Amino acid sequence: MKLVIFDVSNSACALAVCPRGNSLMIDCGRHNEKVCPVDTIKMMREENGWLSTMEDYKTQEGMTYPLTSLVITHPDADHINNSERVKRELTPYLLSRRYLEDFPDGVIDNNVDSLEKYKKEFCDVYRGKNPEEPNWGFEKTPFLIPMSTLKDESIFETSKIKNNSSQVFLLNCANKFRILFGGDMEEVGWGWLLDKNHNGFKDKIVNGVDILVASHHGHTSGYSKKLIDTMGAPRLSILSKGAEEGDGTNISSSYSQNSSGLQVRSLAAEKSELKYTLTTRSNGNIYIDIDLLGRPMIFSTR
Repeated sequence: MKLVIFDVSNSACALAVCPRGNSLMIDCGRHNEKVCPVDTIKMMREENGWLSTMEDYKTQEGMTYPLTSLVITHPDADHINNSERVKRELTPYLLSRRYLEDFPDGVIDNNVDSLEKYKKEFCDVYRGKNPEEPNWGFEKTPFLIPMSTLKDESIFETSKIKNNSSQVFLLNCANKFRILFGGDMEEVGWGWLLDKNHNGFKDKIVNGVDILVASHHGHTSGYSKKLIDTMGAPRLSILSKGAEEGDGTNISSSYSQNSSGLQVRSLAAEKSELKYTLTTRSNGNIYIDIDLLGRPMIFSTR
């Protein structure tokens, strides 16, 4: 399996490509001052490129789609603001997301331009379909707090519903390497998933996670000691939050103190180091190549 965590500043976008060539994009954020993930993917799909094994998905009817599946963890602007280009240039076959109308009034900011594009390109198009499920070369398990719980339980204030509505995803490669994507899940949401063992979440992670893609970009609200205590120290944590001082959001030390380390090669510095955390703000795009025996090779742009 090959995986890219894109440098999109304080937005979110990642791509996983399985050995069969099927592709899974998790969120479609971008930043105007960074290289757009769509451009990076198209360049790396060229012959002998790092993503040259990524194939168009072909349906039984003969239709082709450049992207097999798109997962929107939750409808925040920084997770969907590249929906127009993704739909136009990487049209996905499948879409997995919450329905916007299921959120309580006032939770979704309907005046955001990126949300209007997202509605037009995806929400109004991917409805009423029951498509065939692709044949993945890895196990992918979503974990989702029911909307009724988010609405009714007092621990989820209105201000916390959107972040805690995130789809959390566990990718398991060859049953030997696990990567957990946290979306913008907050501490209270992690606690609920663990306490309820919802969809077997606790059972799935109790044997460990190799890479944790930190929730809420690394903000303090997304850090959960209960999560770390349950799954044990990940080998590597990946953040997108920078090291701004004084805003109360820099917690990279919490992650690094609870990670066991993996070798990462910097393409710019042309050297490898044992790393406990990476942040796309400082390290650029992060490339992960996991072989069939579950052995990772990890590279960063910077």
